[in-house]
Amino acid sequence: MACKLEAFVAKILRLFIYIIPLFIMGFIVKLQFDEVLDIIVKDYMFIFVTIAFAQFGYIFLAYFK
Repeated sequence: MACKLEAFVAKILRLFIYIIPLFIMGFIVKLQFDEVLDIIVKDYMFIFVTIAFAQFGYIFLAYFK
């Protein structure tokens, strides 16, 4: 019984992995339709760039030291 349930859950999770990008794209389209996406990008661009530089800097220092 447990093996059958485990196989069933594994199938659901494998299918769900392929569906997740559709949910993300739908959410992005909704934000664009509500005209909120531009505001979010403008307000949080500095934070995004700062985090990206910090991550790349950490990777650079960790692997190329």
